[in-house]
Amino acid sequence: MSPAFYEIYTVMLYEYRNGLRIFRPGSSLMIEQDRGSLRLIEQVIQESCDRRSVTLRPDAKYFLILNFHQMVAVPTKIVLHNSRRDEISKLIQSDIDFIISAAINHAKNSQELSGGTIIRTVAEVWDKLKINAEDIWS
Repeated sequence: MSPAFYEIYTVMLYEYRNGLRIFRPGSSLMIEQDRGSLRLIEQVIQESCDRRSVTLRPDAKYFLILNFHQMVAVPTKIVLHNSRRDEISKLIQSDIDFIISAAINHAKNSQELSGGTIIRTVAEVWDKLKINAEDIWS
């Protein structure tokens, strides 16, 4: 990855974290509680990488954080409210860990995972992701 792209994904992730806006029908609101799900996702990614002695390039980290937060955590929170928050959090944790583990097998460099490796891995393991049981994308 060129240094310019490495830097831009790092900046984009920083800006996403610090300028977090969550879409709610009819408005765009800053919701502090949703920062909790973002922190959880980042923590799970870091712990999963630490256990495997692997790092994610900024593009890979941005892809996982943005997609799990905006495509899973926020919609399930809006639809399910807080009734199943812990259960959904466990599904997210399990799936992120599974994706990172599987991505190591696809990586050209098993010490640093790229966004492309993560995307290919998600496509390959899609049907095995536990969050699919929530019928978000059927």
